[in-house]
Amino acid sequence: MKEEILGNLNQLSGKGDIRTLHLTIGEIPSPPAAAAAKTPADALLYPLPARDRAMIRDSLSALQDPELREILERVMTGEVGRRRQREKRKAPGR
Repeated sequence: MKEEILGNLNQLSGKGDIRTLHLTIGEIPSPPAAAAAKTPADALLYPLPARDRAMIRDSLSALQDPELREILERVMTGEVGRRRQREKRKAPGR
């Protein structure tokens, strides 16, 4: 179903920019209703500059499904944050 999901995501975004999808099998517990309005944990672990947050928002702006947009925002925030942390560790003179 991976190709079908990719096709649907690209159709929803209208751009065709999504080229790959990584899936993991497992149970994800539903968060409490109040937790949905909180800042994602990844944002606290990996604070992003305004430029990165704007890029993520712009990338997801075409998605109509709010639940999918929220999930992808959390995933992208965590991934970009981890990359920024790796860049800091690898940067010479730091």
